[in-house]
Amino acid sequence: MAKKPTSEWGQRADAAGLAQNTLARLADVAPSSVGRGLRGEFASGVPGYLQALIVAWELMTAEQRAEWLAQRAPADLS
Repeated sequence: MAKKPTSEWGQRADAAGLAQNTLARLADVAPSSVGRGLRGEFASGVPGYLQALIVAWELMTAEQRAEWLAQRAPADLS
């Protein structure tokens, strides 16, 4: 079972149904980088780009989220 997030931003992402892997895909970074960022392991705290992606996700409808993810799909799935 996955650990529940403890940071404010991790909790917000979790409450909005935004998984770490999905957030990593949207940010085009490794999931481990997202995890470190959400834990505030960087000197500047939670990176602003992660905060912005979480807020955007919170504001979107399910249809908008699906479209966003479809646009972020890898170009070559072979």
